Amino acid sequence: MPSVNDKQEIMELLSKYLFCLDEKKFDSVSMSEIFTENAEITIPLSIDSQQECRGLKEIRAALTARFKQVKSSHHVSSDFLFLASSDNAAEIRCKVSGFYNSLSQENEAYLSVGVINFSVVLTMDGWRIHSMARKTRTTYNMNIITKTQEELI
Repeated sequence: MPSVNDKQEIMELLSKYLFCLDEKKFDSVSMSEIFTENAEITIPLSIDSQQECRGLKEIRAALTARFKQVKSSHHVSSDFLFLASSDNAAEIRCKVSGFYNSLSQENEAYLSVGVINFSVVLTMDGWRIHSMARKTRTTYNMNIITKTQEELI
């Protein structure tokens, strides 16, 4: 069972991933600090489609392509449940919400909420995500005018 400190590091690992999404930071260093070299994740592309990615190179390429369509995003995670764990691995379920301001249409924004499952392993460099997929997801089209903080100043 991971220690309390390990659990905190694992929760921060997902937060680090979500910050990388919001900052569109998909460089090899950032991604290798989050994922194992052979990680497998599913990336939502639209309301009813997703892309399965295997390995850091494919994950980086898919995220870069996906977020070229997004002007800005803001993600939040909560309610972490450790479903199964050992000293060097864990299976976790948590809630994730993401607000997206799209570049495809003026003022198009949507909110995506759901549950993800992810597994982590303890490597020589610390905890890393080995797999991740959405368990449930609901998307709401906001159809509102949005402005970023920079635009308001």
